[in-house]
Amino acid sequence: MNDTPHHLNHAEFWAEMLGALEAPCAACSGTGKRSTPQWQQWNEELERRLEAARKARQAAGLPVDRWVTGLGTVVGIHDNRDQQKVTEPPAELLAAENAITAHEKNAPGSADREVTCEQCAGRRLVASELGEQFLALLERHGFLRMNRPLPPLPDPPRRPPHEAYGQAEQRTGTTG
Repeated sequence: MNDTPHHLNHAEFWAEMLGALEAPCAACSGTGKRSTPQWQQWNEELERRLEAARKARQAAGLPVDRWVTGLGTVVGIHDNRDQQKVTEPPAELLAAENAITAHEKNAPGSADREVTCEQCAGRRLVASELGEQFLALLERHGFLRMNRPLPPLPDPPRRPPHEAYGQAEQRTGTTG
């Protein structure tokens, strides 16, 4: 009897089934690596400064990804297109680009920009919600032992005190 969907052969069925048990790691976006905390913070600040420079360029009527510092002057940022007027870059734009340059000079001293992701241990994949359920099932039935503490065993059922007393009499041979 063939229980696999008619459009899949057995290998495709199992590949699809097993693939559903894992998902790309959200912590590292499936790369297996993460920025060190120092570099993460530095990169976030760099992104803020780059965005400020993009906005300043856009406000000046310039292409958002073209730097003006180091060029001296900017041609034709105001007025008519036909009239190529030499204009100094706006102070806000110069300040934004200079802030990026200063930030780049203050990069963290550590050469290690990335470390292995703690969530996936560098494997790039983690158990999906379905995969977690499957692992819990295997663990519950003793087929798998996770690298995490097992849940505590339930307490054994308690016997009423008169039963426990009766067993003590039987073991010692005394009656009371």
